[in-house]
Amino acid sequence: FAYTGNAGQWVAQGYAWPTIYGSPITLNTWTHISWTFSLTDGYRLYINGVYYATTGYYSYGGTSGAITWIQIGYNFACTSAYISNAGFQGIIDEIYVHNREITAAEVSALANP
Repeated sequence: FAYTGNAGQWVAQGYAWPTIYGSPITLNTWTHISWTFSLTDGYRLYINGVYYATTGYYSYGGTSGAITWIQIGYNFACTSAYISNAGFQGIIDEIYVHNREITAAEVSALANP
């Protein structure tokens, strides 16, 4: 997830750069972000437990059919007019990595304990 320009926007970017541009970042407010992946559904972004957007079906280029690395809070080697190559300037509290795509109900339960 990245901070874009002066606007401050959540950006979720997957392997080979399918990108979902999320809502504006609200300063000084905790925000729950979930980013899921499956070969069937592609990448899905949830903000505060609510489904935001998807890339739709995505043909992953790797041989394993699974994501093999993850980066949180920094945009790796990409500088453009839309995404700056700068680290997240906030606090990251918890990170969960699941071995499957979690459901919308499970995302909501994590966001609203």
